Amino acid sequence: MSNTKTVYRHDSEGYYIGTSLAQYVGDDLLLPSDCVEAQPTLKNGYWSKWSGSKWANEKIPTTCDESIKKNLTCISNGHGRHNYEVKTLLESLVAADPENYRITVSEDFVMSIEAIPEKTLEELKAEKLEALTAYAGQFDQYKCDDMYVTSSIGGYKFNADIRSQTNMQGLIDVLADDATTLYKDYDNEFRTMTKADLAVLKSECLQNGQYLYQQKWTLHTKINACTSKEELDAIEIKFEMLEFNHAD
Repeated sequence: MSNTKTVYRHDSEGYYIGTSLAQYVGDDLLLPSDCVEAQPTLKNGYWSKWSGSKWANEKIPTTCDESIKKNLTCISNGHGRHNYEVKTLLESLVAADPENYRITVSEDFVMSIEAIPEKTLEELKAEKLEALTAYAGQFDQYKCDDMYVTSSIGGYKFNADIRSQTNMQGLIDVLADDATTLYKDYDNEFRTMTKADLAVLKSECLQNGQYLYQQKWTLHTKINACTSKEELDAIEIKFEMLEFNHAD
């Protein structure tokens, strides 16, 4: 007969944490205080918890909302199998829905999940204004491939960013009045341009820049004027480029 027996361990809260071996001394089993002889019925999706007289299966939360209702917590810097399982679970639940929930840790290191409060209208406005500034900022860059005009010169599209305007001015400065040059359009096709053509094109690029600036501040004003989240959501941060090839 073996002088040991497999017993079942639980932590200070009663949660099952594995097996151990208890030793017999004669007919008496030396059972550690954190062990019981009864075997838990382990079930996927459940924790087994010792109630003092029997094991009970406790459903593991599968959503942040279930975790909050259960008041599930752990010690953020704690040790132990069940504590680690809870910490891992809390982090994974929040990772699945980070827009609506977040991890919170108290001063005494108790970790739990809390719902993120709904943002106020003013907070949403500030976010949208920040997005507007970031989007419009690309047009101030030296190189911006999304900035163009549809020119009156042949009805072609041309890049209209600062780099392109600098290139245009360079050609205007060196070309003779009766000379022509090849200049790439937005689609990388070469177009024959005169000095006068380049001057017109640069003027159109400058007008386009002012047009974008006006659009930015029109959107800025609309965002600030919103009185509801629905109004704010309806505002699309979108810019149009000027077209100068309208038919007479």
